[in-house]
Amino acid sequence: MSEKTPLFRGVKLHSLCEIAQSGSHTWRTMRVDHADPERTHLNQDWLPVASPGALRDAVKVRLQEVATVPSNAVLVIEYIVTTAAETFDSGVEWEPFFRDALAWLKERHGQENVLAANVQLDEESPHLVVYALPIVSRPARTRQRYVIVGRSEEGKTLRGYRTFEDPPRLELSATTFLGNKHTLSELQTQFHQDVACHHGFKRGLEGSASRHVRPRDYQSALRRAFRDQLEIDPEELTPKKTGLLSRETPEQVATRFAKVIHDHYAPVVARAGLAAQHEKRAQEERKTAFRHRTAREEAEAELAKVRARLATFTKGLSKEQVAKFEEIAEKWRRENAEIMREHQERKAQAERDAQRQIAESLARMRPGDLLQASEEWRRRAWPILSDPQRKALTPLLDAALDSGWFSPAGSLTKAGREALQGKGETPPRPEAVAKPSAPAQKRFDGPAPVR
Repeated sequence: MSEKTPLFRGVKLHSLCEIAQSGSHTWRTMRVDHADPERTHLNQDWLPVASPGALRDAVKVRLQEVATVPSNAVLVIEYIVTTAAETFDSGVEWEPFFRDALAWLKERHGQENVLAANVQLDEESPHLVVYALPIVSRPARTRQRYVIVGRSEEGKTLRGYRTFEDPPRLELSATTFLGNKHTLSELQTQFHQDVACHHGFKRGLEGSASRHVRPRDYQSALRRAFRDQLEIDPEELTPKKTGLLSRETPEQVATRFAKVIHDHYAPVVARAGLAAQHEKRAQEERKTAFRHRTAREEAEAELAKVRARLATFTKGLSKEQVAKFEEIAEKWRRENAEIMREHQERKAQAERDAQRQIAESLARMRPGDLLQASEEWRRRAWPILSDPQRKALTPLLDAALDSGWFSPAGSLTKAGREALQGKGETPPRPEAVAKPSAPAQKRFDGPAPVR
């Protein structure tokens, strides 16, 4: 982490088990190797929820107000806010920074969805951990569905569009708050503008290749360092005299040896263990710098080509000639825009004419004619046939669906394919389609295309 650069990240928790495990780490009900147990009592809770069990119960209560909870949904986002220890040592006060960060998260998630805020002062650098539910409020909406509305006197199924009102509801949406890679970058920028910059922090490098070092990687580095770097003096393992005729017991030797390790070796080993992590971060920052430099050089080269290209149009011309040239160019742009608009209008009119011709053809058809039509023409005609505004076509739509040859989307069913091949049994023609059409050809391809 660079000097005066904050760390702000969100971790997705998908289950109550993950939430409980994270809470155990936060409230130190499990062993946390990088935390100093003699300073754990300094940690602070700024909201009523102050234990893993209370967090789990608060999440369960709040989720009862959510409309549906998918099995793979993100239930809670764990936010972590911190920076390098030397940044706080150099004059940046952690408490005002954390207070503003918590207020910002409350405004973003809604105060009722921010359940817990724990300040950890038993590590090398102070941390703020906030648990928030990614709940969003969806407004009421109106939707239409094509459903069975009853049966006619003859027993025929009647279908039609019905309007349904969806009331406002609460939903889980971690994407709204964390989103994709681009959204995360915007989130970091917004946090910097609203909170971090007011406390003297600088924006982290956008598009950085550096990644967060997970606690288990941190602990693994420490263990490797202890294993590889410690040298044990045999005298430390030799029982010492505790009196004229007595020596240390094995338990006393172990206790004394453990104290020697912690007093004399632990600080050095911890720094050695972190050296590999610091080197990894340095490599990632070098990759980031190279990536940005390459992108800048490519952009500058492309800009130089554009400038050189544009210079060929005005080279050797006076200011008056350049102005005249710009006037002609603007005239051409207006003419091109007008041509494009007319083209779009002709295209739209051609589409309307084609749909009108298809609708006229459908008005003269029976389900058997629709079955004989080409798949491409039927695919184009089906949305027109299903349009609730074209009430004259409703009898054909009902007859087609009652025939069993077509799915609601217009594709052929198994019975439709068999009927097309002459293997299926042809259902009786519904009385709803009264006007007979001319005998259909073996294949009906629809009206001729509009040129």
